[in-house]
Amino acid sequence: MTPPRPRRPSALGGFLLRSLSLAVSLSLFLSAGLGSPAMAMAMDKDSSPAAQRLVMQVAADSAVVDAIRERLGHRLAQLQPEVSLDLIVVASVAADRILDVAADTAPGAPLARAWLDGRAADVATLFLIPRNSERIVVRRISLDKGFDEVALAEVVYVVERSMVSLLAFQPVGVPKAEARAALTPALTQSPPSRAPLESPPAVPAVPAVRSTSGRLSFQLAALAGVSAWSTHNLAVPELAVAALIERQGQQAQQRARLGIWLMGQLRRSLLVETPDADLSITGGSAQLMFVAGRRFENLGFGRVAFGPGLAFTSVQPTAITSAAKVIEVRSRSDVDLIFRAAVRWDFALLRWLTLLVAATADATPARARYTATVDGKETVLVSPWPLQPTLFIGAAATLP
Repeated sequence: MTPPRPRRPSALGGFLLRSLSLAVSLSLFLSAGLGSPAMAMAMDKDSSPAAQRLVMQVAADSAVVDAIRERLGHRLAQLQPEVSLDLIVVASVAADRILDVAADTAPGAPLARAWLDGRAADVATLFLIPRNSERIVVRRISLDKGFDEVALAEVVYVVERSMVSLLAFQPVGVPKAEARAALTPALTQSPPSRAPLESPPAVPAVPAVRSTSGRLSFQLAALAGVSAWSTHNLAVPELAVAALIERQGQQAQQRARLGIWLMGQLRRSLLVETPDADLSITGGSAQLMFVAGRRFENLGFGRVAFGPGLAFTSVQPTAITSAAKVIEVRSRSDVDLIFRAAVRWDFALLRWLTLLVAATADATPARARYTATVDGKETVLVSPWPLQPTLFIGAAATLP
């Protein structure tokens, strides 16, 4: 009996056997490679927590430091992956030495290092050097209006965009030689640096000394509002102009300010009708108030004020003709001392323009009464409230 002939594997079976053999070999190769110290180090090098970190040295007013720490730290925390901010306060920044800093290739090095020199009155200089790179980001920021909201926003934007590019493995900045050539005129005019470039040891940083010098800011405002004058007139239209003079530090976004608020307003003529006479009443007031304000991040600028003023009132009465009684009236004009308390909130629309709302309350120590003589007896026609509230809305422009 002839033994059966062995069956040859089909083409499909051979292909499956070769594919299985190749997959097993590749799995063994990857397992050996990933288990090696060299491969593990290569994978962990950029995935460590220290890799997603920005170290930033800032030489500026303490108000600027606080604003950068809050705003830039918040923006970097929103990135994917998240980037932490290590902000170090220094007395000065040595721009010439930054250009000589070598690429940071140490294990666990931060994603980038940055320096901000905000000591000068006219310009701030920002430097950023990425990890493992011979390039540098340099931005000179004009401080014509001080280190205000616009300058602060530019610093935050440049740093944030640079970090986004680095996280996407995109190059940022220019070669250091090119940056040095562009900065040479500025470096020759800069004062010598007094602080080392290297990061200080891990001890609490000494806060920058707040500058005691400052400047005055001037603001003009136009307002419209309504006031409650008496029981007969609960919504009297008012128009007002105001001037605000405040003293602030060298940095325009300094949180707290003190100043003087001058305000003048005109009340629309109102008609008060009584059984004995009709009164046409016009008036206005002028106030000098002392004001204190504070900036609240992303919410605007709030102020409270208090001070004396003068209220001017003119009354033109018209007696009601009556055969049953004799009515005698006379015109009068009053000037009364008042005290005003006010709260105000400003919302920035443009760099020089703000929208504001304000609420005031005027207290009159002397109670005013407007009277007529009816059949020989004095009769009170109308008496304004001793405390008169007003609500305003308007716009204010900051003078250059």
